[in-house]
Amino acid sequence: MDASLDFVKRKYGNWAPATRSSNIRALAIVVVAAATPPLSDELREVARALFIEKCIPARDITLTQQQQVSWQALQRNSWPLSEITARRCEDVLDLMGKRNGWNSTDRAAPASFTRRRTLLSGVLNAAVADESIPASPLQRVLRTPTKLQHAVVKSEIPTVQQGLLLIDEIREARSQLDTAKRLAVFFAVTLYCGLRPGEVSGLRPQDIMLPGPDDNGWGTLTATASVTQVIKRWTDDGKTVTHGPLKQRADS
Repeated sequence: MDASLDFVKRKYGNWAPATRSSNIRALAIVVVAAATPPLSDELREVARALFIEKCIPARDITLTQQQQVSWQALQRNSWPLSEITARRCEDVLDLMGKRNGWNSTDRAAPASFTRRRTLLSGVLNAAVADESIPASPLQRVLRTPTKLQHAVVKSEIPTVQQGLLLIDEIREARSQLDTAKRLAVFFAVTLYCGLRPGEVSGLRPQDIMLPGPDDNGWGTLTATASVTQVIKRWTDDGKTVTHGPLKQRADS
């Protein structure tokens, strides 16, 4: 567990705020799933939440008695790096393959499992770089690569009729609010222009060229950035809005 906390401390500043949240929550599942003997379900949930809190820099936490018991159990049942074998990694990977990391009957989404495995690999590789262990035991685990779905699934794309119905519902539900027109335009742009929500939020006045009388009804939107809203505790400046580059489009 200490190696995981050290890994987060090193990487925290390099991760975007939204990535910090996703990675630390995923790593918390890995750390709790790796505890041997396993913690009880109640202690697992508390220990997972505490690990997340302890990963946030300059966060002073006063633990309740139950939280102290859970945290001490996690510390006590976390294996030293030198004792983690390839077989132990296999057991942890099996637990990580479950939705919540331990007792769920549902399997984790491929992207979630891949993120967890990547973070486990990062912790072990960092320990190798520090010469805490000679080699990563995860490298000796043979496992079929997880197939991720990158291509656009056309059956999941709403039709124009469905999109128009959504916009009409927004107008009706928000008819008494000043935000009705803004929300209707927001969803219309995502529907007709194929932009992500963050890309629509990132549009500036200079990025919008409305059609002129000779443009046959066509204008131009130039997406230059993506604006994401995150919980302020994951940001360095306490703000809830972050600006980032555009994401790469999936193959159609």
